[in-house]
Amino acid sequence: MISDINCNVNFAAKGVDMNEPILPVSMPRGYGGVGIIWNTNINHLIRPLDDGSEKIQCIELENSVRRILVVSVYLPSNGSKNHQIEYQECIDELHEICQKYISTHHIIIGGDINEDLNAGKPTNQRKEYLKKFINEIELKFDNIGNTFINSKGCECSEIDYFLHNITPDILGKGKSILKCQTNASDHYPISMSINWKHEKLDMNQKNRPKSKIKWDKVDKDLYKAITDKEALKLQESIITDSLESQEVVERMNDILTTASQNSSGNKTVYQSRPKLKVWNSDIKNALKEKRITYNEWQKGGRPNDPANP
Repeated sequence: MISDINCNVNFAAKGVDMNEPILPVSMPRGYGGVGIIWNTNINHLIRPLDDGSEKIQCIELENSVRRILVVSVYLPSNGSKNHQIEYQECIDELHEICQKYISTHHIIIGGDINEDLNAGKPTNQRKEYLKKFINEIELKFDNIGNTFINSKGCECSEIDYFLHNITPDILGKGKSILKCQTNASDHYPISMSINWKHEKLDMNQKNRPKSKIKWDKVDKDLYKAITDKEALKLQESIITDSLESQEVVERMNDILTTASQNSSGNKTVYQSRPKLKVWNSDIKNALKEKRITYNEWQKGGRPNDPANP
């Protein structure tokens, strides 16, 4: 449908009933979808990610300084019997995703979090659990006014946010509310902007298919020779140029990629949509155990020095 409206956009999206379909007439509140839309001229800079269940959609955005993790969320409303458990499970998912990417990416989480984070609003278990997550990951957000309109037509709460760790040099404009006459939703759209530096795609390479490594055809001696030579250069650069750990990892990845391409026969692979992984009970239980262990580690005296865990 989106591509029918505008052929110049691409998207990654999920529906919360994608694994257990619900008829539209039977779908309760809090069962919308999540999605991220972008212009097709930056397709080469965006990679949809499998992380998260049906209420979480993630993409990775390439950046000349540091990659950006963009997350669209729709946290459960308080209308269901098990809303407290459902809400905490979604927060646990976000916590796991942030722990995975925070050392290498800037993070922007945007969407309907179904809790008002204004200081003067009443608190509850859901909000406290959310605040704990925000504090642990060291995310920032702005309170600028009500974004939700109730059934009586009154602006009553601010439940739509951007939670992020964007630094001031990258942040363009913070959260703002967009009020327009054509909006038919009971939520006001919100926006924020960042100063994003990226390389423009060479039009001669735009439609060139990617190559897949034939590992059974790799010349192991050549692969080893290339990696040994480049690794030695990298080791010297670490000493002379005082490289940061992130840059070391990125350069090492480039070395391995180049070595594999130069020492093997390549098979052409055409682009296709990534398959979504289903969030299951085993992952959920493992996350809970991890969360408990993480909290015990913090209470037992979590070290502040990343180099001395």
